[in-house]
Parts: sequence; structure tokens; C-alpha cells
Amino acid sequence: MSKTSGSRPPRARIEGITYPHVEAYLDQLLRPRRDPLKRMERQAQREGIPIIGPTVAPLLTLIASFAKARDILEIGTAIGYSTIWFATAAKWTKGRVTTVELDERRATQAEENVREAGLSRYVKVIRGDIMKRLPQLKGPYDLVFIDTAKELYLDLLDPCVKRLRKGGILMADNVLWSGLVAEEGRDEVADLMREFNSRLYGHPNLYPVILPFRDGVAVCQKTD
Repeated sequence: MSKTSGSRPPRARIEGITYPHVEAYLDQLLRPRRDPLKRMERQAQREGIPIIGPTVAPLLTLIASFAKARDILEIGTAIGYSTIWFATAAKWTKGRVTTVELDERRATQAEENVREAGLSRYVKVIRGDIMKRLPQLKGPYDLVFIDTAKELYLDLLDPCVKRLRKGGILMADNVLWSGLVAEEGRDEVADLMREFNSRLYGHPNLYPVILPFRDGVAVCQKTD
């Protein structure tokens, strides 16, 4: 519930969008994962690397598969965790994931992890600033996933929609920002995500929904 409605979110949930015991239950249901995914999860926890996590990651494969996505653009590679889940779907569709990462070291790690997963032929890692690289990436793409620096989300929205084919899927991670989007003015990044979410829902070419998984995942279809 938003601040403008006159109520605050329950205090127990202000720092997150699901209860710890629910998270624990979902973790128990997960299928076993082999390296490099398990190793990457441990690395991410140890080094504070943001990854979408094993609870939400299968959603990436599922949606890409449902969309029969052959050309996938991922903005924000990190160590390649989400890349591998998208590439799993790309292998089924005989497609490709193009993923862009600013950090040279992480881009190299991503390539190594994708290679270990046996998915290199389905992935192209591009190094550089997405705002400089994006004009070179014309598309059209079947699916675009935004999971990069949050201050770039607003600037990326329209260019990403433009590069989607009609009926294509736009996804974005962290759109609920630990639930802090429910309180205007509480957190600078949360306010950016509030504006991003408002633009998603007000966009004339998108049919959006926000899924309250983990940190919030937006899934939108381009309507025309």
C-alpha cells in the first residue's frame, strides 16, 4: 500500500517483499543446481555481487521459452548468472543472448562461466557502457532484460522498447527495491524505481505486470 493512501506497509516487511519463512520454504523446493551455477551463487554471496538468485532465475528461462525468444538482449551481465538461464532457453530456440557489461573483469568471468556451462555458442558478451553501446544494437529483439545500474533504468526504457519486436517481452529486475518503493521519499533509488514503474504502467506500447518475486520483476509485452 502506498504512502499516499494514508497507510504504511507493515513494519516487518519494510525491508523486503516476502517473509523470511516463505523465502526458506521456496528455497527448499528448488531443484539441485550444478556448477557453475552453485559456485556462482556462493561467489555472489561472498563478494556481494548482485544476481537474480535461484528462486527467480528459472522464470527467465520460462518466459524466454514461452516467448520463443531467439534474439535476447541482456543489459547488465555481472558474472553471467542470468545469462546462463537465458542461454538455456536460447539453446532450445537455436537463438542467442547478447549481453552487455561495463566491468571488464566481470565480463571475463561471465565468459568463463558461460563456457563452463557449455553455452558459449549461444552467448555474445559485449564490454562497455550500455548507453554508448545501445545505438549499435539495432534489434529487433524478442526479449530485453534490464538489470544494470538503477540510475540508468529511466534512460533505457524507451530505447529498449524501440528495439523490441511487436509482441516482444521487456523484463526488469529490482523494481520493488526491497519494498521501499511503497514509501515515497524514503530512498533515492526506490524513488527512481517508482518513476520507472509509473512509466511502465503509463507506456502506450507496453502491457505490464510486476511480479513480487524476491526484489520485484517487471514483465511487459510490447503491444504495438
